[in-house]
Amino acid sequence: MKKLVSLLLTLVMILGALTVFTGCGAPKDDGAEISIYLGSEVFDFDPSDYYVSSNAERVLSLIYEPLFTVNEKGNIKCAAAKDYDVDEDDHEITIEIRETYWSDNIQVKAADFVYAWCERIINPVNPNPAAALFLDIEGVREAIEGNGSIWDVGIKATEMDEITITYRAGADYKRILKNLASVAASPVRQSIVEGAPAYWSKNPNVMVFN
Repeated sequence: MKKLVSLLLTLVMILGALTVFTGCGAPKDDGAEISIYLGSEVFDFDPSDYYVSSNAERVLSLIYEPLFTVNEKGNIKCAAAKDYDVDEDDHEITIEIRETYWSDNIQVKAADFVYAWCERIINPVNPNPAAALFLDIEGVREAIEGNGSIWDVGIKATEMDEITITYRAGADYKRILKNLASVAASPVRQSIVEGAPAYWSKNPNVMVFN
């Protein structure tokens, strides 16, 4: 009798579990979705504005790709970058970017990174806390303080797919590379920003992502 009761109870539990799993079955194919917990809603998708906001960075890291990422061991890995070389004698970092495209199928260029960094972040006309990411690069401190031009800093698009960075003597180039893994150091395209300066990062009909 006890065996029969135990068998019946086991059967009831199995049927109950199957009912639960059936009710929570695979959702309809509504497209790819990633659920993220956010403390507040994100309304502006300018990557440089969220240097100090881990909340928005969770979203922006899904739609923008900086040159590098940092793995769980703290090591630099290439992302939008294909490869890089460091000349410690001349204090130069040469970064080759891989072939990637904006969401409107226009190729991402080295100049998109340089524009984002120099005009959008380092430029003292629009003070940005993300400028701290670039302080070890030659001429950046002077440009931020208004004692030099943003185009005289050690950041150049030397080829369509190549960026050359000249860093300060004594600076740690590894820290610079890690700083460039911040989503705030992602590229933005000049034609998009200047075509709609008031709302380029707020209007989904205008925004592009890499």
